[in-house]
Amino acid sequence: LHATIERRVPRLVTVTGAAGSGKSRLGWEFEKYVDGLVDTVYWHRGRCLSYGEGVAFWALAEMVRQRLQIAEEDPTSLAAEKLATGLERWLSDPAEREYIGPRLGQLLGVVYGQPSPTLGRDELFAGWRLFFERLADRAPVVLLVEDLQHADTGLMDFLEHLLDWARDVPVFVVTLARPELEARRDSWGTGRRNSTALTLDPLDEAAMDALLEGLVTGMRTAAKTAIAARAEGIPLYAVETVRMLIDRDIVQPIEGLYRLVGDVGDVGELAVPDTLQSLLAARLDALEPDARRLVADAAVLGGTFPAEALVAVSDQVEPQVRQLLTELVRREVLGVRADPLSPQRGHYGFVQTMFRQVAYDTLSRRERKARHLAVATHLQSTFADEGEEVAEVIATHLIDALDAVPDDPDVADLRERAVGMLTRAGDRAERTGAPTTAAMTYTTAAELLDGTSTPAAELAAAALHERAGAATTATGEFPAAVEHYRTAAETYRRHGHVRAAARADTQLSASLRRHGRLEEARTRISGALKVLQADPDADTVAALAEMATLEAFGGNAPEADQGSAAALSEAQALDLPDAVFAELFTIRGIVHGLANRPTQAAASFREAARRSEATQDSAAAARALLNLGDALVSIDPAAAVEALRRR
Repeated sequence: LHATIERRVPRLVTVTGAAGSGKSRLGWEFEKYVDGLVDTVYWHRGRCLSYGEGVAFWALAEMVRQRLQIAEEDPTSLAAEKLATGLERWLSDPAEREYIGPRLGQLLGVVYGQPSPTLGRDELFAGWRLFFERLADRAPVVLLVEDLQHADTGLMDFLEHLLDWARDVPVFVVTLARPELEARRDSWGTGRRNSTALTLDPLDEAAMDALLEGLVTGMRTAAKTAIAARAEGIPLYAVETVRMLIDRDIVQPIEGLYRLVGDVGDVGELAVPDTLQSLLAARLDALEPDARRLVADAAVLGGTFPAEALVAVSDQVEPQVRQLLTELVRREVLGVRADPLSPQRGHYGFVQTMFRQVAYDTLSRRERKARHLAVATHLQSTFADEGEEVAEVIATHLIDALDAVPDDPDVADLRERAVGMLTRAGDRAERTGAPTTAAMTYTTAAELLDGTSTPAAELAAAALHERAGAATTATGEFPAAVEHYRTAAETYRRHGHVRAAARADTQLSASLRRHGRLEEARTRISGALKVLQADPDADTVAALAEMATLEAFGGNAPEADQGSAAALSEAQALDLPDAVFAELFTIRGIVHGLANRPTQAAASFREAARRSEATQDSAAAARALLNLGDALVSIDPAAAVEALRRR
């Protein structure tokens, strides 16, 4: 941290370790250390949700909300006001506020100023990065991300973008994760100069002995040996064992220190469980029945939650819930979030995440279903826009309720609700520049509908496969996109929706082309054009553009020239948006270049860049400018350099 501050260079520290190895404790100790520094440090903490397969950018949004004092449950209008007020406080330059505001607004699901077009991932990343850079101009910035193994791909991409592109600012990123992170991104925390990777190995015998002595002064050697042998170097096992002994009054506070008391003849009488799971289960069994039931309710809610949420989903009255919460905090089953800067201050959470799973496993199938439905209803009523920001979490609760009792008569209703929330989650993921998450949620929704044997459901699934195809195309996963579009086209044809099938075939052709399967692509797009040219619309323009692109890649200049000209003519007749024209002029420029017409190519690329910039599509503008530079090299080298500089 101090090297980052002194050198003003962003740095990543990755801490990995098995469950119970001390990652959370290390993060807590680091927070207390930073809090004790004389100089100001802007602290941010975000947790990646395990529920919902990685809600897009949740941890990042949590950190931004923390800085701007926006609570999760704030209505959209109030969140928008706090965003505007917060940017006025933290950003002195009005132009930068106007640039960053819409990009943070898209992350948080609120409108900043006047409504603006949906921005692409590159634009979003640039705005988010600039926000943290401006904070770091004032004071060092720390971003602590917990449970990175649950992160969506987009969040990891943004953190890498921040570390790669931030310049001359002290930004210190710390990530805590279990070893499963390697399966998600095996290169995380390695291969870059400004990164450090730490692994928390199991404690050796001496360290475990010191830990137990620090927990319980004067513990007998035999007792230490028994606990240490079963702990296998995991600190959490030792801590939870001591908590269990405190619950049983075998360990008691004496003169400010915990000591082993009572008539314990040998180690066997301590009945130390063999595994951490069984140890946590034993602690759970020691609770009163009402407290056990409340812990099970909390386990369905998630890792952290406000007391009001637990009251809403529990069948116990509010005074009793709050009394039991106090008792569970005293017994160190739950903890209270105490960060004074966080709008989630006062939220409760499990002291150990494994405790949550142990408690959840005690529920019967029908108990799980009832609680999952209660949580879904509560989240949808509490969060703004009927749960927009946590749509994927709500959908996962509905799916878990569906899976718990799959033969109940309300299955069709639950499936429809889950598909609706998954679709909203996919929409949000696309808006926030997380196409991998979007593809995953659309695919899950389609799979829920596949095989339902009703035409309406199968057609809805086809539409979701189309959207999943677009999302996987954005991530470069062309084989997956091919399968999504093929499934959509076949489903539409089976139900007689020939134009929808042709539209899907157009995108299938593009995916096949990008995958190098040109002849298959030509067969698909030729069939699509036969259907779409009879009654021209935007889909016809897309098909003509795809045919022109395919012919250009195949080196067929006359056919590409004819197709690109026809696409532009139809687009003008239909008065299509600038974004469509930007793509068409790029294709037209490529065709002119193929025909050795550099002046016309340059004119087309200039128009493509202008229209891309008008729609704030930086990626499309960069492509147009790159092609413009290439076209100008032979006729105006200075202009070519300027085009590449603008890119």
